[in-house]
Amino acid sequence: PSLPKLQVPTPKGQLNIGTFCVNSLLLATVILLEHVALVKFYADKNNHDVSITGDLIAVGLANIAGGLTGSFAVGIGLSRSALNADAASQISLLMSAVVSLIIVYAVAPILSMLPDPVLGVVLFMAVIHMVDWRIIGRL
Repeated sequence: PSLPKLQVPTPKGQLNIGTFCVNSLLLATVILLEHVALVKFYADKNNHDVSITGDLIAVGLANIAGGLTGSFAVGIGLSRSALNADAASQISLLMSAVVSLIIVYAVAPILSMLPDPVLGVVLFMAVIHMVDWRIIGRL
């Protein structure tokens, strides 16, 4: 396999420009809102100063590059962020990437036989600690 060529994507069938624009805006809105929420969550939790503008520019540029190479929309990895939240160093991010690649190439055929609810529970358990139960109690 080789790297994908840089090219402007072309639709494979007839394209309704109105539907395309609405769906694109909705997808971008969800991705960016999720990104801002998670960045602010961890910045507040760890007392970090972050530039939301810089983060949004980075996500936008990643999506432009991804669009030119045929990738899926780029967004934040909520479950991986939750798993790496309490890591002592950024090496955990590298290990997370390596483990993800191993899972995709070696374990995916086995995991594909698991029922979707099982995978949902795994993801749920990875991010449940992010819920602020005090706020829910006040609601």
